[in-house]
Amino acid sequence: MPRVFSTILALFLVVIAIPAHAQTPGAVPPLGVQGSGSSATGEAMAGFGLYGEDYFLTLGIGTVISVDKIMIGIQVPLKIRAIDNAPEQDEWYREEDWDEPSDWTRIMRFFQYGKPRDPFYLRAGELAAASVGHGTIVHRYYNTLELDHYHTGLSTKVNLDEGGAEFMTNDVLKWNLVAVRGYARPFFIAMEDENPLLDRLVVGTTFASDFLAPWEITMEDTTGGQVPKTDSANNVQFDSRTAWFAGIDIALEVLRTPEIAITPYMDLNTQKFSSAGYHLGVLTDFAVLDSEAELRLEYRLISARYGPTYFNTLYDLEKLSYLPLDPSVSKAQVPKQRYFEEADGLEARHGFYGELYANVLGLLGVGGAYEDYQGPDNASVMLRADLPAIAGFKLTGYYARRNFDGLDELFSLDESYMVAEGRMQMTGPLFLYGIYSVYWQLADDLEPGDEAAYETTDTFQFGVGAAFTF
Repeated sequence: MPRVFSTILALFLVVIAIPAHAQTPGAVPPLGVQGSGSSATGEAMAGFGLYGEDYFLTLGIGTVISVDKIMIGIQVPLKIRAIDNAPEQDEWYREEDWDEPSDWTRIMRFFQYGKPRDPFYLRAGELAAASVGHGTIVHRYYNTLELDHYHTGLSTKVNLDEGGAEFMTNDVLKWNLVAVRGYARPFFIAMEDENPLLDRLVVGTTFASDFLAPWEITMEDTTGGQVPKTDSANNVQFDSRTAWFAGIDIALEVLRTPEIAITPYMDLNTQKFSSAGYHLGVLTDFAVLDSEAELRLEYRLISARYGPTYFNTLYDLEKLSYLPLDPSVSKAQVPKQRYFEEADGLEARHGFYGELYANVLGLLGVGGAYEDYQGPDNASVMLRADLPAIAGFKLTGYYARRNFDGLDELFSLDESYMVAEGRMQMTGPLFLYGIYSVYWQLADDLEPGDEAAYETTDTFQFGVGAAFTF
């Protein structure tokens, strides 16, 4: 079985203002949209697609309403089983979408007030590219990657002249992943006379933890071999331990004009007081000619058992199946926390991380990130493109791959995460759409003694929809 899940890293998405839209069921995840002004958009869609071994008719109605600083997203998705392949199911709909109390909260897709840099910001429901501080512990986290489980998250920020605070949790009904940060501008507080440079010096501290981080997956024997044990709602069962991080950070905004802002920063974090990571970077924001861009360059010096940006975009999958403890003995993947505490051959290392996300004239969105460290299997890449509509056809796609060596391993659909979505405008509000994705699901053909692992699979859907602006 390919080293699937261990070869990915987050690619996702620019947190910049774009026109609000309802999310296509199963499509490219949202871009972290921010509301502005007053508007309302809606979509109704009907399609046909493959989920697991069965084929479904997919129906979806959604709307996004934006009034001043408030934005609300509502959706009603439904998958009706059209072709029931073995093993046959009892329900006519995809029951995994509605078998937990949290699944019913998906109807209120999100509620948002303000923007992350406003004096007060709050987003509840679907978290889109949520970061805390400079993102060295929690970076572009999404709580929507688990197809069978919906999470109602919460992210809030308070930004005052003297300082501020941030709080995030992946699910207000479970509270297993929690991050909190407080920061202050000491010279602004202590000095009576304003100093344009020193007043912008920021000192902060962060704590983040998954209080129920998987340590060992519970396995059970079946006629087809060993499989991860699940409950009635298809939640994987496991023994858990607490994974936590603490850190301090310092930053100084050395330049801010309407067109550019430059902020060097330095973070020093510890992982359970057993390992540490040093991050030295610079964040540059551009805003020119109705275009926006964010460039981040960062040097990292990390000890053997420290995971940078540990709670990343794909954490909800990585936490269950990450990398083998000793690849020379077994390719069986283990949970992320256990890997960093028990894996053989881990050494201190250093390397670089860079990312660039841009919105060009509100028409073209491009983004990507790359990181590389000393040693084998330490490179990761993420790419995204939102192309403008040409002759009524619009294409969006992204690709991510983690833990590879050399350019010859850069692209491999067997060991990556990929989604491509196309739309063709028809007459009036009608459009045709198609989606193809390569993703992971838990393997069900493991040998006795194997750990739980993800394997690559693919899916597709196509159909017709109508979009409206009110």
